[in-house]
Amino acid sequence: MNLVFAAVILAAAAVLLLVRKANQTGAPLCAELIYGDSNTRLTFPLEKDADYDVDTGYLTVHIRIQDGAARFVDSPCPDHICESFGWLSEEDQTATCLPARAVLSIINNSDCKILLDQRKYMNKFDQIQALLGLTEKEKGQILSINMANNPSRLYKEVWIGLGGTQSAVYATEVSAEEYLAYTTEETEKVEVYRLAEKLGDDIEAAIRQLAERRRNKE
Repeated sequence: MNLVFAAVILAAAAVLLLVRKANQTGAPLCAELIYGDSNTRLTFPLEKDADYDVDTGYLTVHIRIQDGAARFVDSPCPDHICESFGWLSEEDQTATCLPARAVLSIINNSDCKILLDQRKYMNKFDQIQALLGLTEKEKGQILSINMANNPSRLYKEVWIGLGGTQSAVYATEVSAEEYLAYTTEETEKVEVYRLAEKLGDDIEAAIRQLAERRRNKE
């Protein structure tokens, strides 16, 4: 639900501000690749040596992580300038590959990670875990999302990780009216539209009535 996701983002931003103030030192560094016309972001942990191939939409860049540093290698671009930046290991160091529309940087990994239900990626989650630098504990938390929800309550679960030091699964709950206004469940949308049609195409009235019915059942 869009409303639930917005609420999660706002809550996480508020918590992240406090965590950043309390955790100005000692946070792990990671490599971040920003690429393509939409400025897609990928982060790579520096603790584990690995090679990554990323299709930017222009070229496929090759990122190598080794001994706590990152760099472009075997670049397919014509000038290979991106390789001349060498190894990046200090915060705010940057290498750029203009032909590939890609920028590789070292950043402080104190940022907030937010993940919703990942069950559809269950068979590929090891790759996600590696890319995000998640621990086994964090992996277990994430894969538990929405696995044992109370069916009588209108909530979804979300995982929030803060700088690799704190993480938990949280429930985000909205009112019945808000839930029905933003639900993406097809059966619920049909129910709202059918009642609205009976009420002269009044969506708001339909949502109010259905919300009241749900409360009366509780």
